[in-house]
Amino acid sequence: GGLLAVASASEDCTVRVWDEASGACLQVLEMPGCAWAVDWLPPLSSEGRPRLVTGTSDSVARIWEQKGASAGVDENVVAAFQAAVEERKAAARKGQEAAEQGFSPQGLKVEDISALKQPGGKDGQVKTVRDTDGKTYAYQWSVISLKWECVGEVVADPGQGQGAGGAMVAPDKM
Repeated sequence: GGLLAVASASEDCTVRVWDEASGACLQVLEMPGCAWAVDWLPPLSSEGRPRLVTGTSDSVARIWEQKGASAGVDENVVAAFQAAVEERKAAARKGQEAAEQGFSPQGLKVEDISALKQPGGKDGQVKTVRDTDGKTYAYQWSVISLKWECVGEVVADPGQGQGAGGAMVAPDKM
């Protein structure tokens, strides 16, 4: 018998292949977007090895073969894939640098949590603040309750690495 492997897809833009018996990570495949799906495909022939198919947030399904089994692969396709991964990494670095300077990845000014001590100027006004837990949250002013109500955590957009930019708000679970 051969090695039994399990594959996992992750929002951290990676697909990992694991040794089923030991649980050790055998390989990490970086993707140009969030990895949302992964599955094994049967070999193309009786002598072949299983292939891996991945689905990512850049709306592309990719089929992976073990090294050496990929005769005839278009080097332009490989180069384009590698460039897309590097573009995602560069966008992530830029977003991190912006966050460290007080701006969220989508360019909104992030204020200190103390900004919520001042009342809002109009119903529905939104403020983005960094809470004491280090996370960024969106708050909306309510003239009915006369307080800032937490809308949810601001999280990175899965399409951010493809130049789409932006962020989304995860609904508050409180």
